[in-house]
Amino acid sequence: MEYEDEWDTIDAALIWIGLGAITVIPTMGLIIAWTRRVTGNLKPFGADLELGTAWAVGAFFTPILMFWFPVRLWNQAWRATSPNLPPPIGWNYKWMQGRHLHWVANTLWLTVAVGSRVPVDTTEWTAFDAGGYLAVLGGGAAVALLLLILLVRGLTARQDTYARIWAGAVPAAWPAPPGG
Repeated sequence: MEYEDEWDTIDAALIWIGLGAITVIPTMGLIIAWTRRVTGNLKPFGADLELGTAWAVGAFFTPILMFWFPVRLWNQAWRATSPNLPPPIGWNYKWMQGRHLHWVANTLWLTVAVGSRVPVDTTEWTAFDAGGYLAVLGGGAAVALLLLILLVRGLTARQDTYARIWAGAVPAAWPAPPGG
């Protein structure tokens, strides 16, 4: 009877891990697209970017750089949209403080992603041990996704506020089409 309870635990954990795995690829696609967008949003305000929109995409696919370039991109966008910083921004944002939430979200996300792929000797494990391992990874992924949601909401709101405050100081981003 105890043996069946252990396998019930692993079945429940696998369901949650499976649901999490289904959401990983679309979530990462959305995070990459959003990172590119918030980086591109800085251009009309005259920010001199240390990492441009190409890095906003490439940072997620470069093996070693993926550990800190997304955080640098998010902090760059956060600092450059300080409401006290009028356009053109230039390099004035460079020495401002970033957010620790960016680092925590990225670190937790990557820890779960790497931790789920580390080979573990499970020969002596019971089903309960395996279920606990999978549950910890799934819980870490859920917390990481919640932190990423907070990151997206906070940075998007900050850029929106910045754009509303300084909208009159920005020249038209696109020239009028010919003949119209």
